Amino acid sequence: MFKSKETWMNILAGTALNVFILYLSNTLGELVSLFQLFPLVLLYLSEGYGAMFLALGLTGLAGYFLVNTVSLVYMMVFMIMGAVLLGYLISKKKTFNSLVNAVGLVKLACVIGMLLVIYYVGKEDPFALIKNQMYAMVDGMQKTLVEDINFSDLSKENVDLVVKGFKATVDSMIELMPALIFIGSYIVSFVNVWLTLVIFKKTAKKIPYITKLNLIGDLAELKRASIAIGIGALLVYVFSLANAGSIIRNMLLVLAFFYLVDGIMVLDFIYERAKKNWSRFLIPFILLVLLRGHIIYVVIGFVDMLLNFRRRIIVKDAIFKK
Repeated sequence: MFKSKETWMNILAGTALNVFILYLSNTLGELVSLFQLFPLVLLYLSEGYGAMFLALGLTGLAGYFLVNTVSLVYMMVFMIMGAVLLGYLISKKKTFNSLVNAVGLVKLACVIGMLLVIYYVGKEDPFALIKNQMYAMVDGMQKTLVEDINFSDLSKENVDLVVKGFKATVDSMIELMPALIFIGSYIVSFVNVWLTLVIFKKTAKKIPYITKLNLIGDLAELKRASIAIGIGALLVYVFSLANAGSIIRNMLLVLAFFYLVDGIMVLDFIYERAKKNWSRFLIPFILLVLLRGHIIYVVIGFVDMLLNFRRRIIVKDAIFKK
């Protein structure tokens, strides 16, 4: 079937990398999904779907001895569906956003499927399970704070106040879990697509995709999403649906996330064009980590959606160069 020695070497290398990723899932958990697809998609694009499916089969066989059955099925379903779809769409030269959206929907479907399995087969509420586990972590932290001599200067009232704050944060996370799952699925999809295209560009022929991070984005699609979410939130509010406040907060969090990412990319583009490379890393660190000024980037992203700063700067530079 595969007569080329190079093809077999590529299959074995892709399999070894996938098996290693499965092994890492025991310690990194869901984080491994950020780079699960690119070895398989590279095989698909360079050697064909037969090589990819052989690598998948060998990966699944090895994974049986490395991870529990439920996790293996969950990861294999995502790898099969995601890799086949992404490889096919790249071969058809679909847009970058189309690739991210398609793989994101696959990841979202896999997560929802897993939650349904936990609910109907495991007979447990997955959100309640997550909440209880996080509460247990907070309770363990409270016990440590009370018992550890290093914190003996803290009064019990102060410790209780800290713990109360952490539990309130947990409650907020559980309420916003639908939005967080959607955002997480998008991030997983974006990283997988971007990694695949970057590596494929360096190892094979040129492909018609922009992989420079601060140039990636579709403001027209962001406008459509903003309008759709705005109308949806308005309808939820007008018709006073059950848990309307929670639904609206989830919708707005998703929208704010995309504005945030666009705002970061816009400022990075501006700093790069101004040749202030130190600002590209220092200012985001100050605003996001030290000052927690996420809203600044959200506002910049919203304004950019309306004015398209990057296009204006590129056009202006082109005019002056003439």
